[in-house]
Amino acid sequence: MIKKNESGSWDVDIRPNGANGKRYRKNLPTKAEALRWEAWIKTNKTKSPDWEPTSETDKRKLSDLIELWYSAHGQNLKDGKNRHLMIKNLCGRMKNPRAENIKSSDFTNYRNERLKAGVGANTINHEHVYLSAVFNELTRIGEWKKENPVAKIRKLKLDEQELTFLTSGQILELLEELKLSKESDCYHITRICLATGARWSEAENLLDTD
Repeated sequence: MIKKNESGSWDVDIRPNGANGKRYRKNLPTKAEALRWEAWIKTNKTKSPDWEPTSETDKRKLSDLIELWYSAHGQNLKDGKNRHLMIKNLCGRMKNPRAENIKSSDFTNYRNERLKAGVGANTINHEHVYLSAVFNELTRIGEWKKENPVAKIRKLKLDEQELTFLTSGQILELLEELKLSKESDCYHITRICLATGARWSEAENLLDTD
């Protein structure tokens, strides 16, 4: 358990080997440090032979793994909330199976249904990457002992977007607009890019040698 105390620091209280196992407690200044220490304890203090379960059956649902991932890692990501929501929705559409029973074919079947429903390949690839990241991260911190069921699935191939070019009239219109812009350098940089094919950053960093 991780809890913020009255002083603003964070207390970690954890029994990685179960209710009857050894208790580990530590106070840390930030939540991120508390989460890292908790993950380290879970990884390094669950290796004694007497802790090993008598059965290899893991009854956790996919939703359990998702929440564990979010608590240990996802909430610290810049886009963590969006990832969390996306894989929770994925979990619901897959009817929240027991995690250890998920097979590669389960996800490919799910993906095919999404494609039939008109969902874009790019969105489905994001779901694939985020789900795979859940298993990879939990494996890294010692919370998942089996294989990543979606690791070997290839992402969908995206159609390349066709390149378009400005017409002569559009170029003249663009340059006239840039002449009126307060950013005077934009006009000159644009002319260089149009004339030479240089990237914007390349043209922007050119120096006057005169």
